[in-house]
Parts: sequence; C-alpha cells; structure tokens
Amino acid sequence: MSAQALQAALDNALKSLKQVRMHDPERRVEIALLLVRLHGLDEFTARTGGATGELLAAEFYDRIRSAMREQDQVISIEPRTCAVVLKGIRNREHVKLAVGKLDRACRDPVEVLGDCLTLRTTTGVAITNSEVTTSGALFRSAAAGMKLARRQKTSHGFGDRSTAKPDQDTENLGRRIGDGLSAGEFEMYFQPKVSAAYQNIVGAEALIRWHQAEKRVVGPNEFIAIAEASGHIGELTLYAMKTSIAQAARWPGELTIAVNIPPSVLADPNLSINLNDMLSIHSLPAERITIEITESELMADPDSAKKAIRGLREIGVRFALDDFGTGYSSLAYLQDLPIDELKIDRAFVSRLDIDDGVIRSVLDLARNFGLKVVAEGVETEAQAEKLKELGCDYLQGYLFGRPTPPVEFLGVLEKRVR
Repeated sequence: MSAQALQAALDNALKSLKQVRMHDPERRVEIALLLVRLHGLDEFTARTGGATGELLAAEFYDRIRSAMREQDQVISIEPRTCAVVLKGIRNREHVKLAVGKLDRACRDPVEVLGDCLTLRTTTGVAITNSEVTTSGALFRSAAAGMKLARRQKTSHGFGDRSTAKPDQDTENLGRRIGDGLSAGEFEMYFQPKVSAAYQNIVGAEALIRWHQAEKRVVGPNEFIAIAEASGHIGELTLYAMKTSIAQAARWPGELTIAVNIPPSVLADPNLSINLNDMLSIHSLPAERITIEITESELMADPDSAKKAIRGLREIGVRFALDDFGTGYSSLAYLQDLPIDELKIDRAFVSRLDIDDGVIRSVLDLARNFGLKVVAEGVETEAQAEKLKELGCDYLQGYLFGRPTPPVEFLGVLEKRVR
C-alpha cells in the first residue's frame, strides 16, 4: 500500500463521518489518524541482512493490525511506517486507549532468527475538529504529533493545538473559564438513568454546561481540555460535585447521581475529605454517588488509580467505568478493579439492530465479575426492548430525556419516578 491508499482511506472515512453528522447532528463522533514509526529497522537490516529486516517489518505491521479493531484500517506506507485510520472515535480518551493498546502490543519482545528484540515506536496522533477536516490536514497534524513526541521523548504526541504550547486563544479561554466560575456561568444539567426492566428513573448523570456571556450554551467537549491546561479543572470538578450532591439531596427516594471525575482530580489526596464533607453537609448517603472514570485514566497509571478508587470506596461511593466496549479495552485488570458498573459506549447501541455481539460480550463479562451494566445513547423503543432482553441493567439516552437544568429535571422526576 502507499500514501495514495492512505489518502483514499481518509477521504472515504471523512465522507462517512459527514453522513453520520447529517443524520445525527448532536452525535459526538470523530476520525483519528495514527502515524506509527518503527525505530532501528535500518540498523537491524544492516546487521542481519535484508530478509530479516523484512521479517521484522512484517511483524511490526502484524502487531499493529492485531491491536486495532476490525473496522480500523491499517495501511503500510513504507516498511518502517504504518498509518491507522480510527473510525467512530468519541473523544481524546478513546484515542488514548487505542494508542495504549498499540504500545502494549509492540512492547512484547519479538524473536527474529535468534535475535530477541523490542519494537521501539513513536506515534503521531491527529483527530478531526473544526480546523482539521481534510485528509491532508489530518496527515499534517499527525506528522506534527510525531515530531512533538520525538522532541519530548515520549511514545506518542497529539498534533492539534490543545497539546502544543498554549496560544493566545487558549490562554484567553482559560482566563474566561476562571471568570465564568466566579460569575456563576456554569450549571449542572442532569440526564435520567432508568431501569431497563421497568423504565422508571433510578438516578441521573450530571453533565456540566457553560452559559457564556454571548448566550451560547457550551458542552464540556469544548472546554474541559482547556480547563485542564489552564489549571481550572479542579475548581470545575469541585463545583460539579458540590452542585450535584446538593441537587441529589432534593430528589425523592433513593435516586443516585453519577459525576465524572478527571484523573488529575481523582489523584488528589484531599478528594475523599472534600467529598465526605459535601455528603455530610447535605445528609446524602455515600452509596447514592457514582464516580465515573474512563478506562484511559486507569491505563495511564493503573496502580495509582486503583489506590485512589479503593480510598474513595472506603467512604461508600460507587464507581463506573465509562466508554467501555470500544474495542481497545484490556480486560485483564477487571478482576481486581474495585468498580461497580460498566457503561457501554453509545456507538454499539446505535448498531444494535445490525450487530449485538459487543454488547452481549460486555454483559457476559459483567455477569462474571458481578458488575451492573449501563447502556448509553438509547434513542428508540426497539433499542430499549432489545437491551432489556439481553439483560442490561440500566439505560440512558434521549428516549428517556435529554440533559436538563435542575428545575426542569425535578419536573421530569415528578412525572417519571414511581
């Protein structure tokens, strides 16, 4: 294959992405490109001969192919460079999972004619966004990510602006986040979580929104990365926790509340103290709180993440693993991971009428480990009924309600809780 094959693959993927967005404008889905460079191939070939170099290059390609999902395209540009086109990417965390799985696949030693080697690779990453919309722009962004990784001596690098040195727009937005917190521009919205068996509301997920001065309501995908880069993510997370706990204390019955916690805040040794104080102030039982984390947070530093989770579980809170079933999941750590729920990515729910294999596998896995399963992105009665038949525990999606402000959500509860 060649660069021409890569351009054709990207063009086709971008065309499909455009069609998906036309069909469902609110669906957050992207295309990602990984450029993976193998180091040391020339030296190995010079030492052992061309035939063994070809064997190593073939092993390099096979390792990458085995690490990716069936729908991802792996294209050999040259013996030392492969490109991977990732489709149906939800966010940066999703891409980090793919890169992590690729790194692990290449890390295992390979034996070539008596030589035991470790494949050394560098990966450049690009994701479609408002500025990266063509195959050429994706390639240039991924190439920039590879240069960044080599300069910083890391295994991979993102070629978009959010990972580069903050520019003036990024710095301005960071300041605006701080000002917005002070001015009360942020608000928590709540989306219902229902029982699959009875479709009664059993809880909600808290989702932060930013009501900017120009009357635009902004979702977290547009500002969370900037909040992390500018140092405001801790303030935002504390606000989200305080507000969500205060609201949940007003809800009837034993309804639960799920709050997303980023890795930098999860690792904060004061988190358990702060959380315990918030629960005490509002007299909310800890078991009504579920902390949602993504798998990439665990894979970045599994030991630290497990320690943090175990410390918080001593308070009594529950944990859910978000975006599960993406195809890059590593299942080995689930056996001793102290979590309570798995959340199935909406991409698999949307394909339920075509292929339910992933969802069946996740449900079987969850039963083996004694975990509950939440399916996200449920939009039709047919999907809800099928998920109930398969044995899913809980459902979320527009079928049961969009994320709404606190007052509106209370109105939803009055109608739906029974």
